[in-house]
Amino acid sequence: MDVEIRQLLLDMVAEADRLHTRVTASGEIYESYAPQLAEVNERHARRLEAVFIQVGWPGRSIAGTDGEEAAWRIAQHAIGLPDFQYHALMHLRAAVASGDATPAQAAFLEDKIRFLEGRPQRYGTQFDWDERGELSPWMLEEPDRVDDFRREVGLGPLSERMAELRGEEGANQKPKDLRAHRRAFDEWARSVGWR
Repeated sequence: MDVEIRQLLLDMVAEADRLHTRVTASGEIYESYAPQLAEVNERHARRLEAVFIQVGWPGRSIAGTDGEEAAWRIAQHAIGLPDFQYHALMHLRAAVASGDATPAQAAFLEDKIRFLEGRPQRYGTQFDWDERGELSPWMLEEPDRVDDFRREVGLGPLSERMAELRGEEGANQKPKDLRAHRRAFDEWARSVGWR
């Protein structure tokens, strides 16, 4: 294990968690991509990119279970950097293939990328507010097979995740103006190169 890499990853996630807690408490996170959160996520992604150059994906053998989880969270949150997320998914898939990372993490990152691109997701890991103002799974590539895909990567049925999500903080924090929220998100996605 590389103690320095592990600690770097854990420190970055701790910083992001503190900031995420602040912007969640203020409600800002439900209206837009908070600029201070974007800055932290991008800075952390650049540091993780340097780790990729050094060791590839910092899997369990390099960063321990908690460090590897931290690397995944950093990659998952770097939504303003499409090229970085594509690159991270490539490294993560290689680590999954060698048994050094969790298949569910690659599924989440793949779905996140598809969501940001505006394409249907495969595993049902990404949620957005629907026309009724309820948090629901983003478009599914194959709705009839989503639970099969989820099972293949170690995730439970989508219906169970939906029930869990309804009880989580923020599940009822829909944007005040859903159309404006979607319009702003689409503009942002185009501005950073997702669409």
